[in-house]
Amino acid sequence: MSISIPTIFTKSRNVAGAIVVRGLGVILQCLLQIVVARLAGPAGVSVLQIFQSWTCLSGEAAAMGLPLQLMKQAAVLGDSATTRQLLILSIHTIVRIWLILFVIAVVLRLINVNWFQTDWPIVLVASAATLCFALQRVLADLLKALNQVSFSIFAETSVVPVGVIILCLIAAAQNSSSPLVIINLVYFAAAWLALATALCLAKSLSLLTIRRSTETSTAAKQQLFQRETAYFWVTSMLAIAFLNLPFFIMPQFGGIEELGRFTIAFKLINPITTILIMLSAFFAPSFSRASAAQDQQALRKQLVRSQYVSLALYIPILIPVLVFKQHILLVFGQNFAGAEFYIVVLALCQLTNAATGLAGTLLNMVGKGKYELYITICLFSATAIGSLLIGPKYGTQGIAVVYASGFAIKNICSYLCAWQYTKTYNQQQSLEGASL
Repeated sequence: MSISIPTIFTKSRNVAGAIVVRGLGVILQCLLQIVVARLAGPAGVSVLQIFQSWTCLSGEAAAMGLPLQLMKQAAVLGDSATTRQLLILSIHTIVRIWLILFVIAVVLRLINVNWFQTDWPIVLVASAATLCFALQRVLADLLKALNQVSFSIFAETSVVPVGVIILCLIAAAQNSSSPLVIINLVYFAAAWLALATALCLAKSLSLLTIRRSTETSTAAKQQLFQRETAYFWVTSMLAIAFLNLPFFIMPQFGGIEELGRFTIAFKLINPITTILIMLSAFFAPSFSRASAAQDQQALRKQLVRSQYVSLALYIPILIPVLVFKQHILLVFGQNFAGAEFYIVVLALCQLTNAATGLAGTLLNMVGKGKYELYITICLFSATAIGSLLIGPKYGTQGIAVVYASGFAIKNICSYLCAWQYTKTYNQQQSLEGASL
């Protein structure tokens, strides 16, 4: 099948636009860390990161695996009445689950549980942020399936950093003689997350034509709430918990200041995560279409291509950070000079992440999400237990080594599983062809 030159140009332009927007997001995230580090020190960096980590985890719990399932369905259905119906059903479901989580949070606060002694304003703001994150996830993935990748990436990566930076600078200018009130960072981030969610909702509704669906509500639910959706849900939650594991465990062993140093190292090395998220916006729908067409050769080529592209984008970022790490850390302030060890350890971990490409995404898109789930459960459990065991003796540095090792092994296992899946299928196809 031939592809016209305008089509190729349009696709290339879309890819280039997404890369530019993602690069803007990375730069803004870096600027945000610099501003917070300068105005609030390691403690401020830690508080903001802990808030973001818990928001992501609770928001993913409320999303129930619907973002990936909706993107998978919309990639095939496109702008249709069914897609709109699936979106509305997803939003209703998320709100219901969020209400349950909110009631649980309120009850925990009322009975004054030891590990949940949080001020009421924080409980309310964190709960609102959880709902916004869950809705943004499902809306952003829908926009990716509808070929609005650049807008989706901008809303996910750039809106919150821009808003928090602006509000931090305004607050610092008004109170130049005193340090930034750390808790305000939480309020700033939550407010701009709500704005980003509203933008995604408005864009999604503007793209979906209002027309009457011929499918019943029961049929829509069957499309959305498949057994596979449960795998998406648990796998995505574990993936977020795995990625943010140090921010849940380290405060128990190293204190808030040391966590701030680790956070800066993590942010400097972590652009591969944003790169892979960007690539998944293009490759995930392709994986889904190739799987629907039973074209495993195309799946394998796309997997290899994702490896090449992720390495090509990540290595030019990684090398300068490793070479000039001492000078880069001084930009954040003298209090962050001790983060060099974390940079080296995390670099080895994330280089493996880049080298394995989008193996986990492929498994999810081809209906083999259970393998990704099993791998993530095993390695997450081992890493969490190892961190808790080694933390009392070796502190945050020991936890960093355990975390980096576990995360790297998990990515390698996912890649081997994805590669073996395509290889086995191709062999089966060859045998069937020979028998004919």
